[in-house]
Parts: sequence; C-alpha cells; structure tokens
Amino acid sequence: MCTVSFTLLLVVGGAGISLASRYWRLHGLFWGIVPLAAAAAAHCRIGVVLGLAAILLGIETIGRRERFVDALVIVLIPFALWSYRPVSLPEALTRLCFIFVFALGALEMLRFAQRVPRPRAETLWGDTAAALLFFGCGALVVTGIMLSVPLLLVLGLAVPATIPAAIREILSLRSAKLRLKNFADLAEWSTLFREKGTTPSVGSMAADLHQIVQPILGHALTVIGLNPAIRFTDESFATSPEQTPEDHQRIGERLRYLFRSGRCASIPEIPETSSTDTPLIQPGMKQEIIVPVRQGERSLALVAFSGNSMVLSDRELAGFAESVRTIVLHVLTTIEAQQDLALLSHRSEQEGRRLRSLLKLNELIAESADLPTLTNNLVRTVCVSFGFSWVGFILARHEVSELRLVAWSGEDDSWAKDSRPLTIASDAFQTALSLGSTISRFHVIPLPQWPLPLPTIPNVTHVLATPVAHASRPVGYLLVLPSTLSPIPDLNDLRALEILVEQIGPVVASGLHLERVNLRTLQDPLTGIANRRALDQFFQRAFAQAKKAGSYLSFAMLDVDDFKRVNDRHGHQIGDLVLKELAGVLHNNVRTKDFVARYGGEEFSIVLPGLSAEHALDVLERLRVSLATTPFAGSELTHPLSLTISVGIATFPGDGNTPPALIQMADTALYRAKRRGKNCVVAAWEPTSSAGSIEEPFAL
Repeated sequence: MCTVSFTLLLVVGGAGISLASRYWRLHGLFWGIVPLAAAAAAHCRIGVVLGLAAILLGIETIGRRERFVDALVIVLIPFALWSYRPVSLPEALTRLCFIFVFALGALEMLRFAQRVPRPRAETLWGDTAAALLFFGCGALVVTGIMLSVPLLLVLGLAVPATIPAAIREILSLRSAKLRLKNFADLAEWSTLFREKGTTPSVGSMAADLHQIVQPILGHALTVIGLNPAIRFTDESFATSPEQTPEDHQRIGERLRYLFRSGRCASIPEIPETSSTDTPLIQPGMKQEIIVPVRQGERSLALVAFSGNSMVLSDRELAGFAESVRTIVLHVLTTIEAQQDLALLSHRSEQEGRRLRSLLKLNELIAESADLPTLTNNLVRTVCVSFGFSWVGFILARHEVSELRLVAWSGEDDSWAKDSRPLTIASDAFQTALSLGSTISRFHVIPLPQWPLPLPTIPNVTHVLATPVAHASRPVGYLLVLPSTLSPIPDLNDLRALEILVEQIGPVVASGLHLERVNLRTLQDPLTGIANRRALDQFFQRAFAQAKKAGSYLSFAMLDVDDFKRVNDRHGHQIGDLVLKELAGVLHNNVRTKDFVARYGGEEFSIVLPGLSAEHALDVLERLRVSLATTPFAGSELTHPLSLTISVGIATFPGDGNTPPALIQMADTALYRAKRRGKNCVVAAWEPTSSAGSIEEPFAL
C-alpha cells in the first residue's frame, strides 16, 4: 500500500504542511502530524516514518530547543498505528479517534506539568475549531488510504495547508482587536497595582508581565534584571518562564555585565524590534526588546522581552515601553521607601534591644547547666538581639595551648565543612589578631587573614573578636560578623557587648573547670577516648535528636578478633598498646559528628547519627578493610601485628525504638559475625539493595 509515489507525497506534503503551520500558528506539529499519522496507518517502512518524524521535529524545534520535549511526545503518538495493519475502515477510524483523544490528553498533561496558564475563552474556541479540523483531515487521509481513493488522500493533506492561508486575513482583523484589548489590560493592571500599593517579588512581577504582554508580543521569554549596585531585594533578576540552570546563570552574567560596564546607560528609552544576531540578554533568540528603567541619572533595572517572531509597530512600541517602565519604576521606588522605613525602625529599636539583651543573658546564665549550653545561649542571644549576621564563640584551652570554635549562630552549617579545622594554636591565633586594627576592646581582622573557617556573607569583609576574660586571663573570644545592611557595627552595640562579656567571663572559667573534672569521669584511662558512661550520655542525646528530627541513627559494636592471643603471646603491655593505637585509628577515620567509645575490654562502639543501615554497613566495611591492612605495635615489635575486627550494626527506627534495644540488636549482630568466621560486618537488618543516602528522612 505504501508505494514510492505515495511515500514522496507524504514526505513532501508533510514538510510543506509543517512549514505552513509553523508560519501561521508558530507550531509546525499542529498540522504536520496528519501526514505522519497517514504514513504510520499505511504501514510504510519504519525508515520512512522515522525520516518524516525527524523532518517534523527539525521544523518544530529549529531556533527554539525548549519545544523539543513537547514535540517528541506528540510525534511518538502516530507510531501506535505503525505497529499493526488495520483490517477495516471502521477499525482504522476507531484507532484514529483513540490516537486523537490520547494526543489531546498528552497536550493537556504537558500544559499542567509546565504550569502553563489556560488560554482565554476566545483562544480556546479557536483551538477547539483547529482540533476538529485536524481530526477531520486525519479521517479523510485514513479513509483515502483504506479505500484507495487518491482524491480523499490529497484533500486530507491539502486542507491543512490551504485553510490557514484562506482565513489569515480574517484572523488578522480579530488579532488586531485582541491586541488593543491586551494593551488595555496592561494599562489596567498598572493602574490597579498602583491603587493597591502592594510590593510583589521580582519573580511574581516577571510572571505577571509575561502573562499580560505575551499575547501582545508573542515573545518566548521575559527577563527583569535589577542593578546589583542598588540592593532592592534578595533577587537580582527573574525570568518567566523559568529557564534551565545553565541559561539562568548565563542571563545573570550578561545582566551583571550590562550594569557594571555601563552599557545599560546607552540603551535607548524607546526600544527597537529589529532582528539581531547578537542579543544582549538571551542567546538563541532572533529578536529582543529591552526597556531601560531609569530614575534621573540612575539605571535601576532592565526589562527584556525575547522571541523569534515579535511584531510591534513603532507607535505601539512607545506606549508599550512607557507602560512597562512606569510599572517597574513604581515597584522599585516602593521597595526603596520600605527599606528606608525598615532601617529607621531598626535603629529606633536598638536601644531597647540592648537593655533586653542584658536582662535576657542574665537569665540564661542562671539557667545554663553546663558550658556547651552557656556558649550556645550566648551566641544565639547576641545574634538575635543585635541583628548580626553571624556570632561565634572560641574557647581557649591553655593546657593544650589551642583555641577551638565551639558554638555559633546565624547561618547554616555548610561553611563548617571547610577543609580547615575548627581548632587553632594559641600562637597562630594571636598572630591573626595582630594583623587587624582595634575598635574599643574589639579586634577588627580582615577575612582573608582570618585562620578559621567562617560563613561567606555579602558586603561583610571583616570579623570582630573580643576577649572573654577571667582574672585578666582570656578564657575565650566572642566573634561577630556584622549585618549585611550595616557592615560597620554601631559603637553603642559594641559597648553593650563589652558589658555582656564582662559578665560571662567568670561563668565560662567556672564551666571550663567543671568540664575538666567531668572529663576525667568520662574518659577511658587506657585509650584516652570516651568510656561507657560518656557513650550512654551521648547516645541518649543523639537518639532524642534523631527521634525528634525523623532521621536515622546507627549504632555499631566492634570486637577485636582473637585478641586473647595477643595478650598470651606478647603480654598485656603490648595488648594495651594495641588497644591505644586501635582507638586512635577509629577516632581518626570517622566523621566529626560520629562518636567513638571503648565499650569494655577489646570491644568498641561507634554512634553514627544520620546514617541508614545500608550506608552504615558500607562505612564500617571500609573501616574493617582499612584496619586489616594497618600495622600495630610497630614501635615495640620487630614484626608489627595485624588485626581484624568483627562488627554488628543496628539502626533506629527499624531495629529498635530505645537505646538499650539498639545496643542489644547490635550485640546480637556482632555474635552472628563471630559465628560466620569473624572479620566481617553484619547488620541486624541485612539489606538486599545498595547503600542508602545520608540523613535520609522517614515518617515516624
């Protein structure tokens, strides 16, 4: 049935119809799908069907890659006809009807998935009429194929190409009326916006402009870019519709270049609609309209509309640009006024905030039961009360001549994953302090000279540090990163902070003394790591946090295989040395937030917050392999010892709902590892899938 002449007719007719449809409706697949469905229904060779599909895809997506996915979904629909040959005309028409309904459903699902707004009533009627005409043409093509009537086939292929050209003049009159109505809608939206006095975000403003202006211009992209030198909002620019991360980054870079290079000042007030090979904002678009928004000599923003077939007369363009400029200028001036009011309100509240902070901190000092609670309460209170971007506390440990960042507030913990440690030697810290200047009792150090990791905050270039002393000896340092809106802190704020640190100095010194006393009761005297008592305390806290946050918590029990042979053959002194070295290896090969403790004898425990059973199994397996190749007691023996371990793992919530239950399940898994021949890792629940993700949430 699929002869050479019929194949040529389909290919040539399909390409011509698709080009005509692309020119008329801006989408080539509305009518080009008809000959593709005919080729599939005629059961042509798969090469013919694929070739015609490739031609239609190329016509539809050339110059606008964002249409590729939609076009591919539509093109794949007729391939249902190719898989089998219809046996009768009713069956062929029934299948055509099924494919037609399926195509409409697929298009509606794409519209919903991409959050495309539904068309207006008049546009919806036009689309419905086009869909019915499309179905009628498809029925003519299928009938011509099944009954071998060339006239019906030619008529079905010719109507899609001739009808658009015939009614183009009629629709142009209707389009002119719609354009006038859309201009009226734009002016009305501007008036209503000014009456409401609301301040939308840049993203919502871009979306509203795109929805109203798109029927006027027929463009594909709306971009609103704000001058980065004038901080209006956290958003520097927005696009509608949303772009891919790569295009979004490219648009942001071009906008920043236009503002910083001064080229935005040369953009004319009345834009042009001529085509260009080098668009300023979005590469790949043939046309671009840029409306500059200025206030006096200041360039506040740029509003860009990009597309491939935008048509707007010079008379319309002047009024259109003025409407857009008025709307955006009103929004930005409103935002600036609100920022000025917020700054005045912030300054008026500072005095009362300082007094409240002193009273609140006194209450928190009395409520703080230990040093970690005290330092966390301190940084949280100072950060919130004084409006700083970030506050931290460094604790001085003179017995080891080092300082450590122990508490912070104001930013997430991503900056703390910096490769630099949170601990620094006392001499290096004093050297860093000497590189800066001083304001009252505060050291002001440039961030590039600061040795410890800190969060990166825009417009903040210095860190402030003041000593927290007791008996003329620093026991710690309070660190401050100022607010983005006020990079230089108010002197009254600094004086209030000096009063605060004078009050907490003796309390911190007392907490350090109690911590040293408690450390002796929580440390294993042989290995120097945490003992069973410290393990119980940490495990209870970690379990409560995991239960509250809905995250995983894994517990591992480790036992040295055949350790009695080490004591029997080399003596208990070598055995003790092996345990010390093993404890150090375990402690150095886990995450910072993991907890390693000696459970008793040659048994050790590791608490792994945030790890599922699968991931904990993977981590402990790597640790087991590493230990098997690590030499021990090399300083005392001619031939260092090699050790293996057996490990049992239990995970909350699957293996137990209390810490004792998890310990019991991990111990049972450890015995199973011993029975399997030792030197292995066994989980209480043995997974059949690959390792899970870290800190994967679950529903309690």
